Amino acid sequence: GKLDAQLEKRGYGLFVNRKEDPSNPETSRRIYERVGVSEINRSPETELMIASINKQGEIVEDKTLNFIDLHIIQRTDDGKSLGWGNVELPEEWLASENIDFQGQELNISHPAKVAYYKLHGNYEKRPYDRTDLEALAKTGKLTYGHMTQVEHTINQEIENRKKQAEAIFMRVAENIKSNMPQETIYRVFEKDEILGSYIKGKENAFQELSKKIAESSDKSARAIIIIAFELFNIEDSYKEQIDKVNELKQWVSDIKELDKIRKEE
Repeated sequence: GKLDAQLEKRGYGLFVNRKEDPSNPETSRRIYERVGVSEINRSPETELMIASINKQGEIVEDKTLNFIDLHIIQRTDDGKSLGWGNVELPEEWLASENIDFQGQELNISHPAKVAYYKLHGNYEKRPYDRTDLEALAKTGKLTYGHMTQVEHTINQEIENRKKQAEAIFMRVAENIKSNMPQETIYRVFEKDEILGSYIKGKENAFQELSKKIAESSDKSARAIIIIAFELFNIEDSYKEQIDKVNELKQWVSDIKELDKIRKEE
């Protein structure tokens, strides 16, 4: 496509960053797979990036701006931008700002948009997401008003995700009978239109879920949802997301207070 050609002309390529063996994420090595625009749009992977390449198409690691995170923003039929959990993103986040950097004009993203995507990073695997957010707060560009938007968007996303997960397990529960053994329950998950593809790389976790459901005397939809949420630590992951937002809010507040003190001196 045109984007692929334009990137390559400038010494960059599109890549998916993934585990070589998704069924063993802890021990599997990480690989970078070169893909085209059409393949990225079809990919369920979230770790997408633009990487610097040489003439042979190999990634160049010893170069400034060698890796650039890439996020695909879906749009509704009426043009509204969607984030995680199909939450609507504020339209002003999509507007870039032109700045002069060492004599070159650069387009930089809206600070709230940067914060939103960085807050979804895994701090253990990508500690630089947290340090980037702290640095962003120190610039003073990220305001408390921006953080109110970010917090509202993420809270709405969490609610959407809960409803989506509950709807999926409610649908699956209709096909789980009271006397079903573990393997039969697992096959029900495999045949589901959404979970069938999601299970890949997470077979052990869904076998454990099937086992817990098989052992439970209560196989109602509500009981299955509770078992699934507990096993996958879904509520804990939401709490972790909120804690990250609160930490960033505190950094923004601290910078604002520091600026106020400096002006009074």
